[in-house]
Amino acid sequence: MKNLTKIGLFLFAVLMGVTTKSNAQSTAQRSGIILGVGPQSNLPLGTFKDAYDWSIGGSIQADFPIVKNDLYVV
Repeated sequence: MKNLTKIGLFLFAVLMGVTTKSNAQSTAQRSGIILGVGPQSNLPLGTFKDAYDWSIGGSIQADFPIVKNDLYVV
């Protein structure tokens, strides 16, 4: 029983060591205004389907930094 406890504690320590050193992703340093552009399309549903067939368009988004590049306003 003592050997089983030791093995369990060893495996737990190894697991904790592996999980605390792993990184899921890295983030790029952002600075200044961030611009975003994207296409959009639409297929109307319900009663809008009687008046419109489809639509296509786009969007432009600008993110302005407020607090040390951590807080942005769109």
